[in-house]
Amino acid sequence: MLGTVGRIQDIKNHRGLVLAFEQLCALLPEQAHLAQVWASALGIDVNDIRASDTFFDLGGDSLLAMRVIQQAEKVMGFRIEPRRYVFENLGQLAVIASGTAFDSVPTASNHDEPKLGLLGRVFSGWS
Repeated sequence: MLGTVGRIQDIKNHRGLVLAFEQLCALLPEQAHLAQVWASALGIDVNDIRASDTFFDLGGDSLLAMRVIQQAEKVMGFRIEPRRYVFENLGQLAVIASGTAFDSVPTASNHDEPKLGLLGRVFSGWS
């Protein structure tokens, strides 16, 4: 059985391995496109962005996030929900933007369906 010191040392070793692995891994193409958008909005070097970084941890704010969402939509052709920028890192957002996630919103919208406001969405199931 490990004591408290042994457990803390194991956690530190694990974190060190994870960080070393992330530094060795290059960004995937989807991640690189999104990282470039982030870097231009934040004014930082794209090489300083890792897949495990979140937009707000890198210094972003809500206004920059909206700008990034618009730019990413132009570059990648897919819109990512703004709330995802708060909770998810670059790697997770890139998977969504690549179109493999079911909860993302494509940029091509149906013009046949009317857009519902807040109350319309709330009460749409109450027929």
